[in-house]
Amino acid sequence: MRAGDAHRDHATPHVAVTISALVTAILALPFVVAGVGFLDAFGYLGAVATFGFLVSYILVSVAAPVFLKNRGELTTRHVAVAVLSVLLLLVPLVGVLYPVPDFPAWTLPLVFAGLVALGALSFLVIRWRSPQVLNLIAHDLETAAANPAE
Repeated sequence: MRAGDAHRDHATPHVAVTISALVTAILALPFVVAGVGFLDAFGYLGAVATFGFLVSYILVSVAAPVFLKNRGELTTRHVAVAVLSVLLLLVPLVGVLYPVPDFPAWTLPLVFAGLVALGALSFLVIRWRSPQVLNLIAHDLETAAANPAE
C-alpha cells in the first residue's frame, strides 16, 4: 500500500489522509504538552503552512512569465495576470506582518523563515554531496516542459 493509493470503494486517498492526520497530530503534540490547546496548535501549524502556500504561489507567479518568455509564448496579458497575482498574494502576507501581532503569532513568520533556511541548507548539501541528483531533477523538469500534458 502506497500513500497515493486510492480506496477501492470510495476512490479517496485514504492512506495519504491518514498519514497527514498522523503527522499533524505528531507536530501538534509538543504544543499540547506545553499547555497550548490542540486547536490553537493546529492553527499555528496551519499559519506556517499558509505562509508556504502564499510564498509558493508568489514564486510561481514570478516564474510563469519567465518560463513563457523562454518558450516565446509570453503576452502582455500573461504579465498583467502575474503582476496582479503577486500584488493580491502580498495582501495577506503584509496583513500578517503589520501591524505586528501579539505573541506567539509574531513568531510564526520567523518559524517559516527558519524552515525555508533549513530547506535551502538541505539543497546546498545535496548540491555539494550529490550534484547528480540535481542534474536528474533538471532533466525531469526539462522533459516535462518539452512534453506538456495535453
